[in-house]
Amino acid sequence: MRYDLDRDTEESCADMVPVDGGRYVESVDFDRVTAERDALQLLLNDLEEQNHSLEQRRHAEKQAGQAAERRVAELEWVLMAIRSKSIDTILIAQIDAALNPTAEAVSNEA
Repeated sequence: MRYDLDRDTEESCADMVPVDGGRYVESVDFDRVTAERDALQLLLNDLEEQNHSLEQRRHAEKQAGQAAERRVAELEWVLMAIRSKSIDTILIAQIDAALNPTAEAVSNEA
């Protein structure tokens, strides 16, 4: 498509691309800016994907940390009971279950 003459230089605008307000920009500049925009969009997409992966990892680590905190609280309670010497049969079973999750299954088999 051919455009009108450039009013300032009276040169052909065949290699120009129209922009807002009846102005033109050279095709080379338009192509360069378009390529830069596309590259930036790809970079943005990659960064958003990395962010999403990091968010998922953070969430998983938070859950693992909470599970570890619950386990520590259970074992602190067991240690406190041992130190206060109020051990009975139920407490011994709880200690075994806390220290070895399969202890109850083994004792049930016997």
